Amino acid sequence: MVHMLPSKTLKRPADEASSESVKKQRAVDDEPKFNAVLDEGHSISKQPCQPTTPEDEIQSRMESHNLECSVESLQSIDYYDSEMSIHDVDAERLVTIQKFTFDPVLLRKELAKMIILHEHPLSMVEQIGFRDFLCKVNPSFGMLSQNTIENDIMNIFKFERCMTYTDLGDNSSGCGVAITTKMWTSNDGNRRFLAITGHFIDDEWKRQSYILRFANVPLPCTNESISKVILDCFSYFDVIKKLSTITVDSYTCDDKLVDILMEKLPGNKLLFKEKLFRLPCFSHTMSLMVQDGLDLVRRVIEKIRDSIVFWTSSPEREMTFEKAACELGVSTTSKLVLDDGLNWSSTYFMLQDSFVVRDVFSLLRQQESHYDSLPTEEEWDLVMEVCNRLQFLYNETKYLANCPAACFYIMHLCYIKETLTEWLDCEAPGIKNMASMMVKKLDQYFFATHDILGVVSVFHPKYRFFSVEHFFSVIYRNEAEGVVERIRRMFYDLFNQYKNSHPVEKSSNEGLSLLELRQNPAEFTFERYLREMKKKEPELYEVDLYLKEYFDPETKNFDILSWWNNRKTRYPVLHKIAKDVLSIPIFSVNVANAFDIGDKILGANRSRLRPTMVEALMCTQSWIRRRKNLNS
Repeated sequence: MVHMLPSKTLKRPADEASSESVKKQRAVDDEPKFNAVLDEGHSISKQPCQPTTPEDEIQSRMESHNLECSVESLQSIDYYDSEMSIHDVDAERLVTIQKFTFDPVLLRKELAKMIILHEHPLSMVEQIGFRDFLCKVNPSFGMLSQNTIENDIMNIFKFERCMTYTDLGDNSSGCGVAITTKMWTSNDGNRRFLAITGHFIDDEWKRQSYILRFANVPLPCTNESISKVILDCFSYFDVIKKLSTITVDSYTCDDKLVDILMEKLPGNKLLFKEKLFRLPCFSHTMSLMVQDGLDLVRRVIEKIRDSIVFWTSSPEREMTFEKAACELGVSTTSKLVLDDGLNWSSTYFMLQDSFVVRDVFSLLRQQESHYDSLPTEEEWDLVMEVCNRLQFLYNETKYLANCPAACFYIMHLCYIKETLTEWLDCEAPGIKNMASMMVKKLDQYFFATHDILGVVSVFHPKYRFFSVEHFFSVIYRNEAEGVVERIRRMFYDLFNQYKNSHPVEKSSNEGLSLLELRQNPAEFTFERYLREMKKKEPELYEVDLYLKEYFDPETKNFDILSWWNNRKTRYPVLHKIAKDVLSIPIFSVNVANAFDIGDKILGANRSRLRPTMVEALMCTQSWIRRRKNLNS
């Protein structure tokens, strides 16, 4: 990192604004411009350095930054004399808008949305600085109190909730809704909130996700209290008849919660049977597996954290670190960053970046006697072994969180299983034992989910039963045939359940008129043959036709949702099942939170608010962001 040059101290009488003050203020303006350079962040990479000294690089950065800065910066006469008349300001900088009209109600709404989206404190509307700024922007706009902005936020929340209810109800096909739950905790630990999200495929065959509740769960947080919150949510949004699966947050929920829900839900109205209804969240299992790897290098992690703290504790030490990096030919374009302890990916990146500058740490150990946190060579080698494996788990987590449809899950879980099994043969110290613990955790998850995920995988037209037959033969070996046969029976049972409970609309070409008969006698004969086949074995006819249909394995840019959307006439029952199962999420959180450890922590600004206001802010933020993402 670059060295911070000594800054000049500006002293100016409060009652005087002169040309000398302008010069001094410009000198001060240059200082934050320079300091901003120190805060720039980029990834650390090991590349040959340019043959320049740190001092030359500092000067180069300053010159480059100053060229990019606008010439029209704040003048000291404006800063110190903000109360002067507008007629005393340089006329060239003034902008006059003729016939300007504004809607104060619309401005209030936009202000409330800004607070919702960016998690500003509600009290900001009463802060002096914000009021002064708003007054300069629009003197005609009346100041708001915190109570007023709270009422505006609640009105927006009620409107957005009605829109969400309408979107769920307008789904004309009545497709299944998959539910996920995630527990949040206030920053002081005194409150727990349950985020309930619904996932489904809309009439245009696009995956949709809506947060339904961000409900306060009364303490003590038990399965009974959680189930009551969930059932109340189901009742309000009228999704009980549409439920397909529920993916529970395994940190705070367990199978007993799902058992309670199954007892209280009308079983005859569930789309799936009990065995296919529950699905544990895979992010919890992945987090536990990653912790096995991090535990192997826990002592080294502490040394790396101490090293980062030591060499970033002052500008002088940052300068020393960058100088040593240049001597070794290591390009450091960012500060070393500590992990945040809230998600394991931050720890993985910290280890990865630190490994790149391991030689810099070793050189500095010889120059600085107070630096005593240097990992040994053996510890660095172990960090490399663990990081290589964490990179694999990180990539698989990202892919699973971004999967286009649920039918891809089983293949990647089996791939993870195969890879972990290969790690058992690693001779590096501790890796074999680490892999053994990971395999046990993955096996527990796989045993609980291979039925439902195996059934869903059949709805990939390219693989159908081939994927489970291949991967299960590797995983279960002699028992694979029995497991595949059980999944096959579940698939046919699910088909019959849908066929009996979801009447299929007759296609327009089911029968031919007399005129069509005379014009196309051959086609009529074939259509009659197909109808006779359907009468004999209707369930087997559609399923067997799908399982035997040819699919070109070389198809590129294949969109599975579009493929099923175009197969409604050919596979009417399977079409309905696919719409319900392909939206099932394997994570109870989105990709941004897939690496979390434990509960999500609510920010300080919102932890102090009433639970009803917290729910209004969190839900409305999600709904508005979702709509903005769709529009963009």
